[in-house]
Amino acid sequence: MYSKIFKFYFILKKIKWIKNKSLKTKIIIFDCITLETLKKHVLKNYQYFVISNRLDKIKLYLSVEIIMHFFKNYIFFLNKKLLIQDIYFLTLIEIINPKIVLTIIDFNPQFCKIAKNINNKNIKFIALQASMKHQRKFSTHLYRQGLLKKNLNLEFYYPLYLLLGKYDLKECSENNIKIIKSDFVGSLNLANFLKSIKKKTFKKKYDICLISDHGAYHDEFGKEKIRLDNFKLIEKGYIALTKWTIKLSIKNKLKFIFIFKRKKNTHESKNEKFYYKKLLSKKDYSYLLKNSSFNSRHNVYNSYKKVFQSKLTLSVSSTLLREALVTKNKILSCNFTGFKIFDFPIKGLCYFSKINYKKFEERVKNLIKIKKKDYFSKLSKNPNYLIHHSDPEMTIGLIQKHINYYF
Repeated sequence: MYSKIFKFYFILKKIKWIKNKSLKTKIIIFDCITLETLKKHVLKNYQYFVISNRLDKIKLYLSVEIIMHFFKNYIFFLNKKLLIQDIYFLTLIEIINPKIVLTIIDFNPQFCKIAKNINNKNIKFIALQASMKHQRKFSTHLYRQGLLKKNLNLEFYYPLYLLLGKYDLKECSENNIKIIKSDFVGSLNLANFLKSIKKKTFKKKYDICLISDHGAYHDEFGKEKIRLDNFKLIEKGYIALTKWTIKLSIKNKLKFIFIFKRKKNTHESKNEKFYYKKLLSKKDYSYLLKNSSFNSRHNVYNSYKKVFQSKLTLSVSSTLLREALVTKNKILSCNFTGFKIFDFPIKGLCYFSKINYKKFEERVKNLIKIKKKDYFSKLSKNPNYLIHHSDPEMTIGLIQKHINYYF
């Protein structure tokens, strides 16, 4: 009860009374998380308004017109289509009446529900894919196993979805995700990194770069409470890659670097470190910390730099594997979970799933030595199947082209 009262008081403090004219804009950015990714280049010459929908960052704008319009839309709550906060954001968007609502948090049911139910169909909703999504296949799997009452993928609806590459369109189609229109634009995160560097080649400082997959297989699945023993099996498969990579690096005296996923000195970073501390031996965890690297507010592209400085990058499923591959860096995706959901979309030398340490060690040592030409000739598909291209100007230009089309 006290937590509810605190939340209510917290939200009341966020209310700002305004005149409707002060909110007029052609572009709304939905969800402020990773806004910096859009601001660097894509939004440089545009004016925009940000809707922050997270509880810790939320801002509530109210006026007489917004309140009246909200009660007109209340029918969405009565017919159980939308929650109260969904209706508020839908109302706010209709009052502002922008040309475009853009989000880079593409796997957001709230954005999709508003896009589907908004009365003003002249407002165009654009979702930009920022990373790969296990949740699509995982939701389908859990639903078919009877562990979810409904297929949560049916909640997703994209009037325009700007995707990393062709594979994601195929995956969406196979998992009942509704897309009206799509285009392949590549990775904006990768484009921003490539724009930030002066030299296109890096000296190889490390033999192996291991990317943290912390949280990759977790999801809240809406309000559903999932009790699945297989989560332990999945966790065991993920951590096996970390343990084996540490063992291999120590044994063969390889130069090893581990990239933590969360930004340094954050609450999320503490949770990530605790995750590895809990699942690794003291010796392995100590080795991991001594040979680790973090992204930070002042060094946002640290993970990309470490990948480019490495002869071989390993992970189970990080989006960085795909971005590394399309920029001609050797990678190895290892799925030791026993679930095909976590299989890398391209097979060949870039993929390994045998739960056999000796075979794993042989593959890694071979890939470190093999020439790039020979490596890329032994992949089942062109890396552009996953990330459409690696040209930063093209990625930024394509996104802006879609924005300009609706102006």
